[in-house]
Amino acid sequence: MRRILLGTILILAVVLGSSPAVAIGPTANFQGSCLAFSKNCDFDASKPAANPSACAGGAFIIQYDWTLTNPSATKTGNPITQTFNSTTASVTLKITCSDGREASITRSVCFSGGSGCILPDQGYN
Repeated sequence: MRRILLGTILILAVVLGSSPAVAIGPTANFQGSCLAFSKNCDFDASKPAANPSACAGGAFIIQYDWTLTNPSATKTGNPITQTFNSTTASVTLKITCSDGREASITRSVCFSGGSGCILPDQGYN
């Protein structure tokens, strides 16, 4: 009985120890806070606090690259500010991690309302 129990424990240890590791990659995310009257927006990749931009496996973000439309602009760093000249625009954030991996996300800014957009006068969203 003791021999069977030790054999079962050994088999469990081998099976549990041989499961493949799940690779988790970097995540790009950001929120914006815009003012309708000036079309001025702040964007921050550390928001939302529950799911900010992040690298995996001990790596850290070494570069924030932003691409914006209306007017067309590129910026680096975090956070950033942009003044738009139309009622809709797109904002793309690409992060680069210290291990060389990258992630990106694109969001829309809609000054006249819309679904799934960063909306003005509502704080960070």
